[in-house]
Amino acid sequence: MIHYTLPTDLPHTKYYEFAAWFTTGIVKAGTYEAKAHFSNWRYDKAAQVTVALPGIVTVDNFQSHFGGLPAGQAYDETKNAGRDFTFSTQVYGYQVAESIIHDDKSRWAVDDDWVAKCENDCATHSLLQVE
Repeated sequence: MIHYTLPTDLPHTKYYEFAAWFTTGIVKAGTYEAKAHFSNWRYDKAAQVTVALPGIVTVDNFQSHFGGLPAGQAYDETKNAGRDFTFSTQVYGYQVAESIIHDDKSRWAVDDDWVAKCENDCATHSLLQVE
């Protein structure tokens, strides 16, 4: 299993398709399970790793707009405060492996079923699942 640790609560703003819409919240500190996505040609090597971090909404804005300007009733940015939201991110498997190998303060960790490995004289790195 792959884990990601967020040492402190972290404010994060998530933007949506319409540039003016957003949700801002606090992502909670903790250790979270990450999910590996494998390449089509090699099923033991993580091509990408995804982690989802839970948080709490502090403000959001989904105001109606017309021609780029606010339209209709004013939007209450605090009406969804306190609701749950999720921040997710995806990184390449080699970046996770490189972080584990070279960074003493890496936020990434692996259990015994995974290994971070240097390849090609450490020019490339791999995150491999061990059988």
